[in-house]
Amino acid sequence: MTDDHYRDYVCYFVTVNSTLNMRSGLDIRLKIIASIPSMAKVGAVSKYGSWHLVEYEGEMGWVHGNCLTDDLNYQRETGSEGENDP
Repeated sequence: MTDDHYRDYVCYFVTVNSTLNMRSGLDIRLKIIASIPSMAKVGAVSKYGSWHLVEYEGEMGWVHGNCLTDDLNYQRETGSEGENDP
């Protein structure tokens, strides 16, 4: 696994059906510190494996990369609001 720190924020959009759980660490068993709605824009500051450290509404926490896209046309192209939060 690599630990990548971005020079600037990398913008992503949430691709889950309802909300994405932002966690205190790199494990789905860890505390949920925020819930991010579908298609919300988040700013990633770092990545470790499949997990991204993101900022949303002033909160910093970890989300799984399977629930993010950098494609601005994601919802329009798929006709979907995304997948479920892992």
